[in-house]
Amino acid sequence: MKPYSPWRIGFFLIIGAVLLGAALAWTLKGVGFEARESTWLHFSNSVYGLQVGAPVVLRGVPMGQVKEIALAPPGPQGFRVPVRIELDASRVRQLVGGEGGDGNGAGIAALVQQGLVARLSTQSLLTGQLYVDLDFDPTRTVRAADTSNPSTPPRTAEIPTVASPLQDLQAQVQGIDLPGLAR
Repeated sequence: MKPYSPWRIGFFLIIGAVLLGAALAWTLKGVGFEARESTWLHFSNSVYGLQVGAPVVLRGVPMGQVKEIALAPPGPQGFRVPVRIELDASRVRQLVGGEGGDGNGAGIAALVQQGLVARLSTQSLLTGQLYVDLDFDPTRTVRAADTSNPSTPPRTAEIPTVASPLQDLQAQVQGIDLPGLAR
């Protein structure tokens, strides 16, 4: 029986490691290496059914995902639930015409100025899962922030939230005076 050659064993180990690395790189296809833009949403209604990892879409086009659902003490606007989302920076860049999308929030701020809003929508009626639906509301456009003072750092843009049609309907039903109608 011939003794094993250390050169052959080392060669096959190196080739195996390279092939394993190539297979992992091909499988993951850059997962975790894409540029992302992170921002916060603050919902005044229940977020029951929203999960970390839920999709964030703009008119059906995947834009990102929910990264964190937090709790915050009640403030001047009442009790609100903060939700952190991450958006694909290349998609944000496409929407703002090639500017922004560099991770500093400028692209999201530009979209908010154009009327970008977020609402919770039902992903599955069977399970009650929710997702974040982004859309543009022309009645909610805002004026551009004053950038005349370069010494103040830009604040992360926050996407305003609006109630979903189902939440509006629930509020209307809750507002009905049933005892008054019965009289």
